[in-house]
Amino acid sequence: MTATKKAPAPKPIKISIIIATYNAADVLPGCLDSIKAQTHPHLEVIVADGASTDGTLDILGEYEGKLNLRWMSEPDKSFADAWNKGLPKASGDWILFLGADDRLHHPESLARAAERLADVPAGTLLAYGQARVASPSGEGRLIGQPWNEIRHKLVPALPIHHQACFHSSALFESVGKFDPDPVYTSDFKLVLQSLPHADPVFLGNIVIATFSPIGQSYLRVNRLAVRLEVRGYLKELGYPTNWSERWATTKAAVWFVLSRLAGEKPRKERGRNRLRHSRGFSDSL
Repeated sequence: MTATKKAPAPKPIKISIIIATYNAADVLPGCLDSIKAQTHPHLEVIVADGASTDGTLDILGEYEGKLNLRWMSEPDKSFADAWNKGLPKASGDWILFLGADDRLHHPESLARAAERLADVPAGTLLAYGQARVASPSGEGRLIGQPWNEIRHKLVPALPIHHQACFHSSALFESVGKFDPDPVYTSDFKLVLQSLPHADPVFLGNIVIATFSPIGQSYLRVNRLAVRLEVRGYLKELGYPTNWSERWATTKAAVWFVLSRLAGEKPRKERGRNRLRHSRGFSDSL
């Protein structure tokens, strides 16, 4: 009698986390600590820094011994440009992109995501869970639903947030890197570019990360610039602008006028208006 051969164990899912930083010494430790606490063992962290001058590089040096971490520091033109610089160093099956003030939600977040990522259909380029939108008051709401329930919302807004979205390494072979020219929404453009190749896959009610709703793209005075940026590449990629997109652009124009009358100025600075907090992990997934 011949012995039955055992099926080979499935290859572990390796996740690369690429973080864009610039003068982020006040918030970066919280981001790195949330990664260090993850129970999933197959992780690597790549930090693409934009030539910080505030102590960010000292923090990165400190964490080199605590994480599977590599980093670089040189001027860049945008967060997307920084992410692109990190891509050649990423060796994971799936890549998660974060900002310095983002936090992984729970120590089990990536372990649970990896279990689901192992079962996504072949050819999947994007897979996503949920993200928690946090405010300085501590309140929060969850974003992330099955693709067939939210695809109609794609224009005018992106219903998938990059903090909860895993990008297959094959995506960048099919589509290319992030367009570094959009100031606010390069992640939105990449999702649109991926859709002709494959639909995104929802990983279920797994909260991947918490992020701040007070970044540059959320400022009222910047909303018109965001809408015009999105409208430009919707046209470039052949997506029609519908009534909801036109209405969103109109509202953004009104906010722009009101904000300027109130003395606000459009801002593109990296590293401003971040959510500064020392929040610990959530007790629930």
